[in-house]
Amino acid sequence: MCHANTTRLPRGPVGRRRCRRGRLCAGRLDGARAERGRLDRGRRGRRHRGGRPAPERHRDRGVPRDDRLGRRDPQLRVERATGERLGVRRRRRLRRDEPARRRGREGVRLRFQDNTWRDAEIVGTDAYSDLAVLRPERTPAFATPLSWVDTDPEPPVGTPVMAIGSPYGFSGSASTGIVSGVDRVLSAPNNFTVADSVQTDAALNPGNSGGPLVTYDGGVAAVAARGGGDNLGFGVSAALSKRVVPALAATGEYEHSFMGVRLIEVSPTIAEAYDLGGVGGVLIVEVMDGGPAAGVLRGTDGETTVDGVSVPTGGDVVVGVGGTDVAVQADLSNYLALETSPGDTVPFRVVRDGAETTVEFELGARPDPTA
Repeated sequence: MCHANTTRLPRGPVGRRRCRRGRLCAGRLDGARAERGRLDRGRRGRRHRGGRPAPERHRDRGVPRDDRLGRRDPQLRVERATGERLGVRRRRRLRRDEPARRRGREGVRLRFQDNTWRDAEIVGTDAYSDLAVLRPERTPAFATPLSWVDTDPEPPVGTPVMAIGSPYGFSGSASTGIVSGVDRVLSAPNNFTVADSVQTDAALNPGNSGGPLVTYDGGVAAVAARGGGDNLGFGVSAALSKRVVPALAATGEYEHSFMGVRLIEVSPTIAEAYDLGGVGGVLIVEVMDGGPAAGVLRGTDGETTVDGVSVPTGGDVVVGVGGTDVAVQADLSNYLALETSPGDTVPFRVVRDGAETTVEFELGARPDPTA
């Protein structure tokens, strides 16, 4: 199976691997460089001094940008969007980013190092992780798939990594850095989140999303998602990608666990209002009517004032899930994303009315973000 970025790694410590013929590939959807038939949305190319077109600006909407593939790997043509992808497994599939699917339904074509083009089928997409799987009609023998890093444990903070991609169309580019953060929670469609994201200081620019973030032994630690500023970039972790991509390849979709609640992290003022004895946990602010947690978890129903700050009261404070302590939102989000599936019955430790108790309910599936 080829996960998403068929970007070829440069020679050297990282090695050379690619997506082979008949292999499955996967990658971030907006990171799949499909020749961009111009996403100007009707705008004529702006020009700046010298009469040349001004460089196109990309907006961060919480999902990866359009990218280009490096010269040594397939370039993806979605007729209207471009991006990077990396090969990860046998059977002719390629992973790319979800937004390009929405912008390029007319067709997907892949361009390889030898300048040949191949039609590709969109096998499956997942808007919440922003990943998709493609099946090219044929894959050149030189396209050897990459492999994921060992995720037990995942590469720790400080691990040297390299981002491979085509920033601003400069194919085959590499930038280096380290894993500068793990267990990050990023925004996703409809006010949901992408859990277990990897943070890096390797430069990620438009054209990198969908490309691999690799350790120096060639293992893929994450699929580049977006750059957030100087020395600040993020990727979908190998652990989450390894759950999503096989499901997309097999069924065309992936279901994320869903509690049906709105929550906030416990702050010092909330801890004082609830007499928790310490700062930690997440407060259930609202429970969705008819949702998985309805009738089991309690949302807030009042408010009080602590040091001049209004604090919602009456809600459950989740301090543990499935044997894992919950100190911050990332603890809960990562557990649900990596350890559970819709239909699982999961125990939650909550502080309710000053006492700790355990409740459980069956998790649902996140609603379709496009519905």
